[in-house]
Amino acid sequence: MKKIGLLGLYFEQNLGDPLMVECVEYMYKQIDPEIKFVHIDLFGRLGEDKLWRDKKSHLNDISCIPIRAGMHFSRKRSGVLFSYFEHLYYLQNINQKKRLKKYFENKIKGLDLLVVVGGALVKYRLIRDFHDPMNEAIEIAEKYHVPAYFHAVGVENGYNEKFCGCRIVKKYLNSPTVKMVTTRDDIETLKKYLRENEITKYWRVADTATWVDKIFNVQERDDTKIIGIGVITPQRFEQYEQGISAVYYEKWIKQIIKGLLKKKYTIAVFSNGHEEDQKFAEKLSEELHVVCEKRPQNYKELIAIIDNYKMVIASRLHALIIAYGLNKSIVGIDWNDKVLFFGEAIKEKNRVFKPKDKDAEEVLAIIDHYYNKGYEQEDRMRYKTSTIKAIEQSIALIN
Repeated sequence: MKKIGLLGLYFEQNLGDPLMVECVEYMYKQIDPEIKFVHIDLFGRLGEDKLWRDKKSHLNDISCIPIRAGMHFSRKRSGVLFSYFEHLYYLQNINQKKRLKKYFENKIKGLDLLVVVGGALVKYRLIRDFHDPMNEAIEIAEKYHVPAYFHAVGVENGYNEKFCGCRIVKKYLNSPTVKMVTTRDDIETLKKYLRENEITKYWRVADTATWVDKIFNVQERDDTKIIGIGVITPQRFEQYEQGISAVYYEKWIKQIIKGLLKKKYTIAVFSNGHEEDQKFAEKLSEELHVVCEKRPQNYKELIAIIDNYKMVIASRLHALIIAYGLNKSIVGIDWNDKVLFFGEAIKEKNRVFKPKDKDAEEVLAIIDHYYNKGYEQEDRMRYKTSTIKAIEQSIALIN
């Protein structure tokens, strides 16, 4: 019996992350129903706020106050310096490092294959440190000779080896235990990480969540006219340096909603489950008197919300991917380039854009144009099938 470890983000408020794990597991089961799966959270969690602990060690996290002060000082002043302090904090927080190492050893030892599941996991800048825990996991896989496959991962655009985090990402991607890497978006940046590597195979595939219709048995429907607007907290546009302020984005999205109401469209606002996104959706609902969906507690609830719409306008990538998987028309509002990459991948570049590049009237014209417009189904199926072919190839990595 094959034993595959699925390494991902299981307990995220943004429900697209745990959704990907479910989708990947389903696809492997279609190939071999006898596969045994081991679920591995990148941060060693048992729940959203519950860390895994080794019962024998009773480890307590160490507060590295001087280093954290350096992180705080450098966050908005120097990305390179912040990356250094971030890594230093991980190294000096000995109990955290020991805890993760023990957790990964318990999970990875004895696997036939380690699959890193989707998400924006190949990254080193902004918001959270994914690279240090990922490096820890790959080192453990290498120690126990477990082949690793990165499946349909998000690759953060930008490559700069001045950043400590960038060098760490390059290190683990070039580990001899990493045999295959596929990405859903930035293949050019991935090439830079692997340009000196003549062994690891890499290419671009679809996100597994494009198959939500089949995986969750959702039937295509034509009995709804509602436009769902998936919002994101305005602060993201400042954090990711998108050339606009949070105030600008808020005003901009309100103008679009007002324009849609004036055109007599039926609309609702929703979130992918992130608390701050939901608060913004509720604020818009209260101020503009539009329906606000309840915050989804799991990805099945999110899928059900999106299935109720004819068209989805959103910034969170998996709101768009789910809608695309359900064959619903989409318009994407980009905040970190992922949405732009998705539009390119599905051959629908004109459906996606950054707020700084379109005024409200231009966006309304785009929505009018695509409201009743579908996709070239042959291209859509070819794109979706790419992720299945990659999973099939990864099975061959098992000795």
